Amino acid sequence: MRVAVVAAALALLAFVLADVSAPEAGGGTRPSYDLRAAYPNERRQGAYFLRGVNVYGSSASTSGPQRTSLWFQPQPDGTFKQFNTTPYRTCHWDLLRWGAGNRGTLVYLATHAECYAQHTAIVFRPGISFMPKTWAPGERWVAHGVSGTVYSEDGTAVCAGTNAWRSQVVGVEPLPSGAVAVHTQTNETQTLSAIAGAPSSGACPPGRPTSFGWQENFYVGGGLTVRQQDGSAAGSDLGLVRSSGGNADARRVAGHPDWDSIFDSWNAFPPADAGTVSTAPTRVGAGSTGNTVAVTYTAPASGLQEGSVTVVVPAGWTPPTTDDAKGCAAASAGTVTASGQAVVVSGLTLSGGERLEIAYGATAGGACTPGDGATAPSTPGAPLWQVQSILRPGMPFTNLPSSVAITVGAS
Repeated sequence: MRVAVVAAALALLAFVLADVSAPEAGGGTRPSYDLRAAYPNERRQGAYFLRGVNVYGSSASTSGPQRTSLWFQPQPDGTFKQFNTTPYRTCHWDLLRWGAGNRGTLVYLATHAECYAQHTAIVFRPGISFMPKTWAPGERWVAHGVSGTVYSEDGTAVCAGTNAWRSQVVGVEPLPSGAVAVHTQTNETQTLSAIAGAPSSGACPPGRPTSFGWQENFYVGGGLTVRQQDGSAAGSDLGLVRSSGGNADARRVAGHPDWDSIFDSWNAFPPADAGTVSTAPTRVGAGSTGNTVAVTYTAPASGLQEGSVTVVVPAGWTPPTTDDAKGCAAASAGTVTASGQAVVVSGLTLSGGERLEIAYGATAGGACTPGDGATAPSTPGAPLWQVQSILRPGMPFTNLPSSVAITVGAS
């Protein structure tokens, strides 16, 4: 089976190097794979994002497959940021760097998570090596080490410890799509203790060390469709075709990884101006009932022609519906449908500056009647109400950067 997989890889992977090779025992050479060219693919940094499907929203998710995006931004010091949120949301990112020289490795340095009320960061010194720049079938590549770890909350270091890690190239493997990719894997064991005098944190309770396992799987290959702003295909390119992993304990309990994202295309970032949105109210009580959330979408100067607007209602709120029931949704124009936690208004033709009013938990309009308000989550927080628009048929969706969070406060 391994021989068949490798043969298919040599025939199909676009990033086999003609000029980089490894010697074989009988003389001659075997092709090598240029992993650095595929990840992060500098030709696509800052202008394109990877679009795919995450099989699991999280280890506890019951919502099924979800759309996901991944994109990269080069930094002046030679590092690059990897954003694993939808385009334009820059509040959650990993920091990585390729090492110098032909034998340099991809090094993971830090993660910053600032999408919610509490801002967290974790930094590794030295960084964790994920993969080599090039690799040839049959070559054994393994790296291991121990990195110092500092975990911070709201800018204050609260935990410190170590991360013992081991990375390897597993080999060339087939994907569910029928394509093949080079699979790398990193396993980590992280041990953290509370920093004396620092604010207490649930991540490292005082008095005892906290230890947990973590795994990262990267699959890099070719065959990703390149799509322009209008959705049209313009060839194919290399990239990260799959990513999976997460907390080892959560995986054992759930029976699957925290995430398993499979990417099929590089998509050009949508137009910068795809409309704006405002939401009212901006704060509700935890577990409160009878809420009506008004979303006002204002079309860009170019307007919409048979377009659509989608409002993604955060998890924990009443699932939206178009029936006479809790969470009923209505709009001032277009056709309203509900799917999962999303309210979709399609068939929209709006002129520049024209407004669309969408009501979730509506008590009038469509099938909605008094008493159809929505119930807020019982857990406080401030998740984003992501609003997306499609300006013309065939164009990709745009996540509006003006999307806002509604704070769910204590009752």
